[in-house]
Amino acid sequence: MFNMANFSERLGDIMFDKDTSTAVLSKAVGVSKSTIYRYLREQRVPETEILVRIADYFHCTTDFLLGLEENNYAGTPRPCPPFSQRFAFLLKKFRYTKYRLSVEAKIPESVLYTWQKGECSPELESLLKLARLFDCSVDYVLGRGD
Repeated sequence: MFNMANFSERLGDIMFDKDTSTAVLSKAVGVSKSTIYRYLREQRVPETEILVRIADYFHCTTDFLLGLEENNYAGTPRPCPPFSQRFAFLLKKFRYTKYRLSVEAKIPESVLYTWQKGECSPELESLLKLARLFDCSVDYVLGRGD
């Protein structure tokens, strides 16, 4: 399960370390200042696309921002491929059918079909379920890292 406190604390810390204001970050990632404040106050979960933009802005991994890893790797991850492509890759690599994935990750098959068709991308909670199931990082699930 997603721990909002970890994300909020990490976001606040990295903003402080990089001397970044909410106004600057909100403009850089394309959200309102109030949205950034809600993240910092644990009142709102970031959408996957915004999480990636924040990680890109600070040159860190999404896993670091989520509190899943301790190290803040200073690098530039690869851009995310369309999730429909990444989803097909993950199914093949880990030898999962959509049905098996649905059962083991507890994600409705109808949601998996929308990912497959490219109609939407996973929400943060689903990304975390996939990372746990495949024993990999969220960045790997997104196609950003190894």
